[in-house]
Amino acid sequence: MGMWSGIRQGIKEDEASKLSDEKMELARRQEERLEEQFSLTKTQALIDQSIAVRNSLGSGADAIAIPGVGSKSTASGKNKLSTQAMTAVLVETYQLDADVLESIYKQGGTKAGGRENILRAYNIAKKYNDQWNTGKYTGEVPSVVLGNMLTNAVRSEGSTVTIDWDSVETNMGTTISDEVKANVGDTYTIAGQTVFETPGLVERPSWSDMGTVKKFAIEETIEASRIEAVKIKKFLAIAAKSDEVVIDGSPLAKMRNWLADREKEIKSAQKSADDEIYSPIIQMYGAGVMINTLKDFDKSMENAPFGAAFSEASQEPLDAGDFLLYGTLKAYGYIVDGQPVTYTKKNADGVEVRIFETAGDL
Repeated sequence: MGMWSGIRQGIKEDEASKLSDEKMELARRQEERLEEQFSLTKTQALIDQSIAVRNSLGSGADAIAIPGVGSKSTASGKNKLSTQAMTAVLVETYQLDADVLESIYKQGGTKAGGRENILRAYNIAKKYNDQWNTGKYTGEVPSVVLGNMLTNAVRSEGSTVTIDWDSVETNMGTTISDEVKANVGDTYTIAGQTVFETPGLVERPSWSDMGTVKKFAIEETIEASRIEAVKIKKFLAIAAKSDEVVIDGSPLAKMRNWLADREKEIKSAQKSADDEIYSPIIQMYGAGVMINTLKDFDKSMENAPFGAAFSEASQEPLDAGDFLLYGTLKAYGYIVDGQPVTYTKKNADGVEVRIFETAGDL
């Protein structure tokens, strides 16, 4: 019995020893976890305070390197292209200047800031190009418009600023540990600012819109002919009743004859317009001037294909005879500034030459 009792006691003691070892191992592991948790908490506190310091320094502090903390770009969205890839697209697809893009990248001050600048340029360029390629819009080709956007971007230089820790602690109302200071560093970069003026697109006019504009321009041309015809008719009527003696070949006689011929030309052009043949009256008064005025009013008409008849070149120069008659007609208001004219004039050698010009000051 004594032997078995001793054996049982030995087994119990062995089991108790094993249980004690297991408890010690569990306690050791728990202590390691607590130490690890404490270390993580301490690290997180370091990161959180570093972020708080960065934020207190302003938006320019995005350039501060904080281990374990990534700077997120609000403009990046879902774009996963590298800065190099976006730059290649801007240069090769949109034909933008590589040197200008490099300058804009450097303006960011940091890699993140540089990418942000390139990304904004890329997003604007892609949106403009995609819309322009639908064919629903008019205007300059993307390479021209986007090139102007880059050239005219408003840019300011970045700078490196030394951190004033006393001011930081005062502003934050707390003492900054040496670990945080070492983590944040002694300086931070204020990135240069680049502001792009987003180019606008103008919808192409419909054919019906263009037809309306053409009709309006023709109506204005016909109205101009009526105004001139009335003015000439009144002058000739008064002249016919006048007792004034007009010598044949004099400037006044030449002007009367010229006005009589002009009146006939106007009536002929008006008759053609009544028959919906507008070329004669357009050649006399130029619907292109009116079209250009309408284009200034409505930018959607800027590059609309109105046809050759509606260009400024379609207005034929008014033949004012000779230089003396030209001066007389201008003095009486039958030729106005900006009107294309032609007349004959003797040059310095006494040779009569034909002049083509736009009426202005004599």
